[in-house]
This record gives sequence, structure tokens and C-alpha cells, in this order.
Amino acid sequence: MAEITVGDLLAWDPRLMVAAGSEPAAARDVLEREIAWSVAARAAPPMLPPLRGGELVLLSHRILDDLPEPLDSVLAELERLGVAAVALAAPPGQGLPGPAPVLRFIADAPTSELEGELNRLLTVRRGELYRTGNDLGRLLAAMTSASAASEAIVAKAAALTGLPIRLARAGEPTEPAPGDVMAAAPAGLGLTIVVGPATAAASALSRMVAERVAEAVVEAARRTEEQRPRGAARVAALNFHLFDEHRFDRSSVLGLGLPAAGCFRVLLGDSGFDAARLSRLARTVGVVHEAGMTQGWPAAVADVRSDLTLATLQERLETALRAEGRTGAWLAVSGSVPSVEALREAAQQARFVARLLARGAIRGPVAAFDAVQRMGVYQLLYRITPDTALREFAATALGDLPAGDRHGELSRTLLAFLEAGGSGVDAAHRLGIHRNTLSYRLRRIAQLTGQDPADPQRRLALHLALLARDLVEPPEQSE
Repeated sequence: MAEITVGDLLAWDPRLMVAAGSEPAAARDVLEREIAWSVAARAAPPMLPPLRGGELVLLSHRILDDLPEPLDSVLAELERLGVAAVALAAPPGQGLPGPAPVLRFIADAPTSELEGELNRLLTVRRGELYRTGNDLGRLLAAMTSASAASEAIVAKAAALTGLPIRLARAGEPTEPAPGDVMAAAPAGLGLTIVVGPATAAASALSRMVAERVAEAVVEAARRTEEQRPRGAARVAALNFHLFDEHRFDRSSVLGLGLPAAGCFRVLLGDSGFDAARLSRLARTVGVVHEAGMTQGWPAAVADVRSDLTLATLQERLETALRAEGRTGAWLAVSGSVPSVEALREAAQQARFVARLLARGAIRGPVAAFDAVQRMGVYQLLYRITPDTALREFAATALGDLPAGDRHGELSRTLLAFLEAGGSGVDAAHRLGIHRNTLSYRLRRIAQLTGQDPADPQRRLALHLALLARDLVEPPEQSE
């Protein structure tokens, strides 16, 4: 039988209420007690039938006037006998005595009629809970037998009961809102079922549903844990979810053991790394999940410690990288994302940064996508999608330069000149050529592009066009 509390009965029948002056903590204790039946005291002895505990005892005006003992003593004895609560007929504003908070009631009819009405109400509501519990039990049993995922169980239970239900995993906010009912799974599983917000009248149903659904979700979580891929199979599965083109499946990713929420970053190491070395470096900033290889680079997901700033994260990784003692080693790091749903985006960011590091377009040895000082304008160009937009811009701004620059000599000259801020001396020095040679190439570039690189108002568009072209074309196509 589903549990019904004193608080539920008060929500269902407005004639019952907590007496004025009750201490809040003590009142909550009474309202949370399970109630069996209501019992009205009689004027003729015996005043009450044998009590088994859990009753709501109703004391009318007449009974209060004819008590053989002081009210305090009667209330103390009823508390000792385990009644759920005592309700007295009293004016609304009157404080009432007692060792524990008491209730008051307003009844126009005799107390015996109120007793019958309350018991009929309890019977009806128990029947409703019993039927809903049976329907829910059949549904959960069927889903458990079918090895349904936790999210599917929660969704079906919500549809059946009409209650808002959600599953909060470790790291996700579970602070209850008014009207929420929560049921936590055993320690270690990191799962909490939240039902609500619901009205006070639906509290009994919400509690029953939360408990039943939590049991089913715990069973699903334990089954998932038993079936979870281990070792190389887990690495391959995480790699698939990060880098392969397919519809993202949140449940499958959570089934690999990643928390639902955190402070995630995807890390890629250059081709000189192996998985063990990358994991060793990543552990300096958080919990590591190996993710296989992508485009020849080892990958890992780090659940970064929340107290690490971006600057501290880069400093720790660079320190660990220097300790490796390998010349030219680099690490590409995605921006921080708060949930597993965003891991695919983080993986794309990490690959973008890795391509830039591999080409020497940005400085290492550690570059994070959200470090604008390191990424510069590339961070903005990343957000221009699709690639066709970048191609069209580069083609328009560069004109005939790609066709007339088969070996990439003019493109490299233009980039060096622009990176030198339009200084011919610095550009010639960077390229290791004579100033006259530089001047000839710049004139040729102006002819092919239709824009004079020496004109400060033209430089930004030319510079962006060169960078954009390198993002959408393999390096060999731009040489």
C-alpha cells in the first residue's frame, strides 16, 4: 500500500490545518508521519478504540470540555501510543498546547461525520495510488526485461503518470525546487530521480513514482555497468562518438562511464605521442578518458578540475610537455564544455587547433581553442560555416593569385609581408631575400589580386583570405 502522510491529508482536505504557533521543525515532523486512519474521540467511555499507531485523533469541543485529565497529559499519552497527529476543534487564531504540534479542524457537522469523510477520502486515494502503482510496476518490469536505458524508463514513466520526471546524474544540479520530490540511488551510482514540480495534493503520488522509478533506474544502471565496454573496446567506442559522423547518442556515451556534466576538454597530441604519454600529461589537469586516434593524432577527454583557470591549465600542460624533452612536441586543447552532449563540438575544436599547430599557423607547444591570445583570428574563422563561405571569400579576395602562384612562393611572400605589418625590411629578412626581389613579388601580387598589399586598407582582407584558404585546403594545395 502506498504511503500517505498527514501532510497529504491536509492538502486534500482544507478543513484540517496546522495549529498557530507550532514550531516549523516539529510541524514538519508531524506532517511527514504516515497516517493510517482518522479516529474521532467519543463522549462515552471508552473515549477511543484500541490504537495501533498512525491514527489521526479528532477531539471535538465537547470532548475538550469533558477531558478527565489536563490536555497536555492527554496529548502526551497519545504521542506515546504512536498516533500520527491530534486535531482539535479550535478557533483559527488560537495557539494550542501539547508536547508536539497539533492540528486544528473546522467542522460544521459532528466530528463522527468528519471521521467518516476523512476515512473515505483515505480509502479512495489509497485505491488511486494502488492502481497507478500497479500500472507503473507493469511498465517498469517490462522495460527492465527489455534492457531499456535509464532515460527511456524515465520518459515512459512520465508519460504514464503525467508527472514531470527527470534523471539527474553525478555533476548535474539536483537542488530541489518547490514541489519537487527526489529519490537518490545508492551511493556510487550518482543518480537521482526528480519528480516535479507538483502540487501538494500530488505529493503522495510523486513520492511513490520517484521511489519506483529510482528502483528501475538503479537496475538499469547496474546492468549498464556490467555490460560497459572495457579497455580497448571502451576507447574505440568513445572515439566513435567523438569523431565519426553519426547521430549523437547521449545514453551510449554515459554508458561508457563519463559523468553527464563536468568541465570537459578534448586533447590531441602530435603524432609523436602514444596514448599512454598523452594520458600522463592530461592527468595533470583532471580525470582522463582515452579516446584512440584521429587523423594520426592520439586523443583523450579530460574532465578538468573546476578550480583550474585557463592560464593554469596551459601552464601545467606546458610544464609536463617540457618534461617530456621532445623537440617540436605540441598539444591541441579544445574549449571547455559543460556536458557530454557538447563533447562532439569539443572534439571538432581540438582537431581544428591540431591542424593549425601541425601547419605552424599558430604557436605551441600548447594551444587551447578558447585562448584568443594563442588562436587569434582563427577562433573567429572557425565559426564561419560552412567551408564554402570561407572558400568564396578567399577566392574573391585573392583573385588570380592561386592560379598564378603554382609553387606558393607569392603566397608565402604576401603572408610574410602582412605578418611583418607591411614592413619591407622585416619581410625580406624573414624570407631571406633581397628588398628588390620583395618589391618585384609585391608588384606581381598586386597584379594578380587587384589589390595593393602596400595599401593598409587592403591588408586585412588579404590576410584573412590567406588564412581562410589554408583552413579549407590541405597544405599541399596552398604551396
